[in-house]
Amino acid sequence: LTQPSKPRIWPIPLILAASLTLYFLASILAVFIAALAVHGRVTPAMVRDIGFINSLTESQIDFPLIVVIPQVAMTIPALIAAFVSPIGFRQRLNLTMGHWPVWLWCLAAMATPLIGLISSVVVGLFMEDSKSLVEMSKIFRDLANNGFLLPLAFLIGATPGVCEELLFRGYVQSRLTTRFSGAVGIFLTSIIFAVFHMDLVHSTAVFALGVWLGWIAWQSGSLFPAMLAHFVNNALSVLAVSLGPEKAPG
Repeated sequence: LTQPSKPRIWPIPLILAASLTLYFLASILAVFIAALAVHGRVTPAMVRDIGFINSLTESQIDFPLIVVIPQVAMTIPALIAAFVSPIGFRQRLNLTMGHWPVWLWCLAAMATPLIGLISSVVVGLFMEDSKSLVEMSKIFRDLANNGFLLPLAFLIGATPGVCEELLFRGYVQSRLTTRFSGAVGIFLTSIIFAVFHMDLVHSTAVFALGVWLGWIAWQSGSLFPAMLAHFVNNALSVLAVSLGPEKAPG
């Protein structure tokens, strides 16, 4: 059979819809698992209690479960699609060594937090931090103050650095840049990446980061440098939020 010269586009919205659905379902499952892990039981009254739900994010056991389980679930559709792809699993997800030397991977990764910082500063000139971002910053500081700083930085660096890159730059962008031009594929993927953060302020701020990560993956011919860059950016962001001064309200 003759293989199509360009990948089909219609699987992308299907994979994204499935990923988003699994993310929400896994988020609910993660809350139940986290509650069972610490409290040994889950009741309807506990689930309806916002204070109880918030308390799960303060636990060094519960918080990793709440972060990891939905992120892993989100990647499953892309992994399955890549597994059944006629061009092969690694090639479909761009899991190759590419043509950049490792030192260039590291250089691009070290530059990534600067991109994130500039984007955050620019967005901050026009938009205030959303409630969800303020709450997440508080969670990071509380966990860091309880001796969980380095595991937290690794968790928030590695989990999205692997899972989000597999879905967005690995599956979605590799299809779009093959079907269209590199610039169009990176731009469209960055929009999707931003929208998936489901917070207007956060989505606006991470769009530039998505463009940068997309450029890294496209120019290097590999997903691994983008994974490393995403990890470094997130880990340093956690350290900055946790160790930096708390923003005054208002």
